[in-house]
Amino acid sequence: MIKNIIEYFVNRHRLTNIFCLMVLVGGIFSWFSIPKEELPDISFDIVRITTNYPGASAEEVEKDITIPIEDELQGVDGIHSVISSSSRGSSSIRVELEPGYPDKNEAIADIKNAVSDVDLPVEIREDPSVQIFKTSKRAIIDVAIYLDGIKYLDKESRQKLQSYMFSLEDKLLSMPQVNSIGRSGYLKEEIQIIANPEKLYEYRVSLNTLSSAITKNNISRPAGSLDDEKESKVVLDSELNTAEKINALTVQGGFEGKGVRISDLGSVRNGYEDTSLIMKVNGHQGIILNVVKNSQYGILDSIDTITSAVKNYEKVRLHDTNVKVVLLDDESTDVRNRLSLIGINGLIGFVIIISLLMIFLDLTSGLWVAAGIPFTFCSSIILMKLTGMTINNTTLSGVIIVMGMVVDDAIVVAENVARLKREGMEPIKAAIDGTCFVFKPILASILTTCVAFIPLFFFQGRFG
Repeated sequence: MIKNIIEYFVNRHRLTNIFCLMVLVGGIFSWFSIPKEELPDISFDIVRITTNYPGASAEEVEKDITIPIEDELQGVDGIHSVISSSSRGSSSIRVELEPGYPDKNEAIADIKNAVSDVDLPVEIREDPSVQIFKTSKRAIIDVAIYLDGIKYLDKESRQKLQSYMFSLEDKLLSMPQVNSIGRSGYLKEEIQIIANPEKLYEYRVSLNTLSSAITKNNISRPAGSLDDEKESKVVLDSELNTAEKINALTVQGGFEGKGVRISDLGSVRNGYEDTSLIMKVNGHQGIILNVVKNSQYGILDSIDTITSAVKNYEKVRLHDTNVKVVLLDDESTDVRNRLSLIGINGLIGFVIIISLLMIFLDLTSGLWVAAGIPFTFCSSIILMKLTGMTINNTTLSGVIIVMGMVVDDAIVVAENVARLKREGMEPIKAAIDGTCFVFKPILASILTTCVAFIPLFFFQGRFG
């Protein structure tokens, strides 16, 4: 059967040439259309639950958030381990799923449902964040922004810098290539109350009383619906979102003391949250935007589009300001280097093969063996395109390994055909018999290599 297939293509060289040309053209078109990434899209069996509880101590976060969520997670199947940490104003829980669990999507959905069922304190305005750790959620580039000539940001300079940051962030988020943006060095605005100890003592008001009064009056939540035709929603909105509202708030002094306004107990001002982290860019305190791309787009196209948008923003909005923008940690650099390596290695291999085979065989054999390099590469790219794979470090490493194996086998076939021709056999018959003679040994060599990699299919967890 193998001999019949080989005879069919050898005796129809025009069809064979057309087929090879189609593979080369198809490979070139697939190369430009297939997404290019640094890493394949891998979902690790890890779920991270993050909850913010502003103003709460680590002990309060542990008691009111972390422990209730951990208790609720005990009823979820498929969980291997739960690791939590509670700090001032924040709870972080790392959930690792059982390796090889049959329905991980159901387990993740159960985790989300369990978290939503937890009765959290009313002071928590934002729902807990439940995120699955995936390689596609990694930032592909960082956009750093800072004020030239200002080493450290005060209130006024930070307000200016963050206003530019918001406009740049909005511009990037409007692009289809961008999925989300994280922030490093950004501080949320907050209203700060600086209590006067002497006034607190004078009016017999404790800090707990002051804090409790603010918490009870800072309300914004649904309160049911009206019994009318439209079933209008009722929202209880008494949010203390300005300094004026807080200043006008009244608290009780002592057990039976008269009411006293907060403005009489200290000062209220707009400011920014405290932080122990200072993010510096080129020696200046700044902000970094961590850009995560849309998984539907390749990293090279996304980086090029983002870079162009940032440069355009600099030209239009920042040309007469001291605001500077710098691009950092470009993840496409490794991909471009790897692609360049493929091209250089292929060219070097092509030249070396032709040179060596010209010495030991002849020019024709050398050209046909060397032609196997682009043919193999284009065939691989077409198959990757058809199966929905991406060009990344892993797949490119595989292509590099396979190309070397293909060239080795092609040299064996070419040498055997050349030997038969030297012995006086006709070229067509030498091509058929020479290929058939070494077909089984080459097939055995390929299969043994494949068998060596089969155990990788059975790996579980992060290594699988």
